[in-house]
Amino acid sequence: MKILIMGAQGAGKGTQAETLSKIYNIPTISTGELFRNIVSSGSELGKQIKAIIDAGALVPDDITIVLLKERLANKDCKKGYILDGFPRTLTQAMLLDSITKIDKVVFLDIDFDTVVARIAGRRTCPKCGHIHNINFAGDKNKCSLCGTKYVVRSDDTEESIKKRLETFSKQTLPIVDYYKKQGKVLTVDANKTPATVLEQIVKGLGK
Repeated sequence: MKILIMGAQGAGKGTQAETLSKIYNIPTISTGELFRNIVSSGSELGKQIKAIIDAGALVPDDITIVLLKERLANKDCKKGYILDGFPRTLTQAMLLDSITKIDKVVFLDIDFDTVVARIAGRRTCPKCGHIHNINFAGDKNKCSLCGTKYVVRSDDTEESIKKRLETFSKQTLPIVDYYKKQGKVLTVDANKTPATVLEQIVKGLGK
């Protein structure tokens, strides 16, 4: 099964994709991972991508789609895969259609107020990278793993989150409509607990 998981940042895409990968025994693929792998290879293309990322720019769609096509050709994708983080624009969705056909789009529909509350409550340990949400149980100030004082990432401020949600609405939501016209969208209420969200997804996809 070829699955595309979509939703605003904070909707739980990574958490659900990881679990679905185990349930269906198919890999989760993200463009971020592809970029990191090619950069670490030290190849000429890797150096080019690193320069682009370091400059704060986006990797061009033509490069991204080539890397993705190569990844989807691997043996572990024979039974299917879960795409997380791509496509982010309608143009990218059309490019994706040119190299593969998605079977189902899982859209994690979540209230933006919930997203802001979730992400604004995140704290990151600068030493070990552990992430904690102050809305949950545990020490709100110190890392439960190493005791280091938590910090708030610059992109986890309420203002930054709202800007990203605006971008999501303008660029990414049209992709959901694009796939709805193809009858491929499974809309899930992502305001629920992760376990309840997973239950909705598995029921919708079938085992």
